[in-house]
Amino acid sequence: MPQKRRFSVAVRDFVEFSLRCGDLNAAVVRPGQPLEGIRIHQKLQKLRPENYQSEVVISSTFETSSITLDVNGRIDGVYTGNDEVIIEEIKTTYRETELLSSQEDSVHWGQLKTYACFYAQQHNLSQIDLQLTYYHIPTQTSREIRRSLALSVLESFVSEIARNYLVWLQSQCEWIALRDASIGRMVFPFANTRKGQLEISETITQANDAGQQTLIQAPTGVGKTIATLFPAIKTIAHGTCSKVFFLTGKTTGRIAAENAVDIMRKQGLKLKLLSITAKDKICFNPGSACVPEECEYAEAYYDRLGEALKKAFSHDTFSLATISEICQHHCICPFAFSIEMAKYVDCIICDYNYVFDPRVYLRQFFACGKNGHMVLVDEAHNLVDRGREMFSACLNVSQIQATKRNLSATNKVVDDALTKLHHYLSDKTKQMTNGALIEAEVDGDLKILVRNCLSTIQQYIVDATSSDETEVLLDLLFELTHLNGTIERYDDNYMTIYEQIEKDLRLKLFCLHPGNEIQEKLKNCR
Repeated sequence: MPQKRRFSVAVRDFVEFSLRCGDLNAAVVRPGQPLEGIRIHQKLQKLRPENYQSEVVISSTFETSSITLDVNGRIDGVYTGNDEVIIEEIKTTYRETELLSSQEDSVHWGQLKTYACFYAQQHNLSQIDLQLTYYHIPTQTSREIRRSLALSVLESFVSEIARNYLVWLQSQCEWIALRDASIGRMVFPFANTRKGQLEISETITQANDAGQQTLIQAPTGVGKTIATLFPAIKTIAHGTCSKVFFLTGKTTGRIAAENAVDIMRKQGLKLKLLSITAKDKICFNPGSACVPEECEYAEAYYDRLGEALKKAFSHDTFSLATISEICQHHCICPFAFSIEMAKYVDCIICDYNYVFDPRVYLRQFFACGKNGHMVLVDEAHNLVDRGREMFSACLNVSQIQATKRNLSATNKVVDDALTKLHHYLSDKTKQMTNGALIEAEVDGDLKILVRNCLSTIQQYIVDATSSDETEVLLDLLFELTHLNGTIERYDDNYMTIYEQIEKDLRLKLFCLHPGNEIQEKLKNCR
C-alpha cells in the first residue's frame, strides 16, 4: 500500500483557496509593510482583560486514503469567562468600518470560522462566539462584530473548504509521484564531466544534508549552473527541500538555468519550472493602476483564477510566453498570476529581489521563519551592491511637488500632509555643506511626518471616487511605504543623507552594510 503524503497549510491559505473572489487589489502587486498591523494587534491584545489569551496556536488534521493535511494557524485572541468563549480575529483597515460591517469579507470570516471550529472541537464546545474586530487606522478606533455559531454549522463550513482543498491536493499528489520517480532515475546528464562539476554537486548535497550554507567559486565555463541545479533538484525527491529558487540578476543567468533544466528534461526529468518576469515587462496594460477601474485584467481576477490554474497545469514550463498566453485567454493579470503559480511549481528562476527586497519579496515563502526552500544565488558577489540598493530608500522633493500639482483642489488633507514633509526637507538645505548633509540617525520629526503622509494617502485612496487621482498618489504611496519600512529597520548599518541634485533635493536612508539583512533571509532557507 503506497505511503500517505503529508501536507501542511496555513489557515489563511486554506481558506483563501475556496473563498477568494472578486477583483485584484493593487496591494497584491505592490505589497506594503506589515509592521504597523503587528503593532496594532499587540496594542489591542494588551488592552484585553486578564482572561484573554493572545496568539493561541491551533491546528487540525484532515485525511483521505492517500493524503494527510495539517492546517495550522494562530488565533489572535481567545477570551474565556462567564460561561462563554470568544474567538477573536483582528484586522487593520483604512476603509470605513460601517462599510465593512454591511459588506461581509468572506476570507476574514472564513479564517475566524475555521479558528472557532478547531477550538470548539478541541475543547468539546457545542456553541462558540466569534468576534471580528476591525481597527480603523486613521481614527484609531475599532469596531467589533460578534456572532454565535453552533459547532455543527462550523464543521459543515470547514468540511466543504477541506473537501475542495483535498481534491486539489490529490491532483498534486499524482504530479509529485510522477516528478519524484523521474528525479529518482535521473543521473548527471553528461558522461564526461568538466573539472570541478562533481565537486560542486557533492558540496551542495553535503551542505543541504547538514543544513548549512556554502559558497562556491569557479572559473567561467566550468558549468556551475547545471552542477548546482542537478543536486538541488535531487533534494526535492529526497524530501529535504520543498522548492528550489535560482536567483540571478542577469538575463544570461536566467537563460543558463532554463537551459540546464531543459537538458535534464531530455534525460526524463519531470519538473514544473517558473521564470518570474518583472511586472513592467509582463504587464498587459502598462501605465495603468492594478485596479478594476483602470485595468480589465484586475476585474473579477479571483473569479477567473481557478479555471486559469486548471489550464496551467497542462504545462511544465511557465515562461513569459506561456504565462501571457494563459492570462490573455482568461483575461487575468499576468504578474499576479505568476506570483500565484509560484506556490505550485517545483523550481523558480527569478531576480534576487524576490527573496531579499522588502518591497517585492515573495512573502508567502520567506516571511514566516524557517522554511524548506533551497536558494541558489548565482554570482553571489553581486548581493553586496544589490543589497545596499534593496535595503536603502529614497524620496525626492520633486516627486512630492509633482504629486501636489496633480491633486484636486478639494484634496486639502493630503496636500497639507505633503506640504509639511516638503517644508521639513527643504529646511535641511540650510544645514548643508557643499550640497550635502549626512546624519547617523532618523530624527523623530521625520518619522512622524512620513507616517502621517502615509496614513493620510492610504485613507484617501480607500475613500477616493476618482481613479485618476488615485493613480497620482500610488507611486508616492509606494515610495513612502518603503521609506517607512526602512525607518523601522534603521540601525548602525545605515546613514541618513540629504543631497542637492541640480534643482532637486533627495532624502536617502542608505544601507552601508547589508550583510545582516541578507543573512536574516538566508538563515531561514536551505
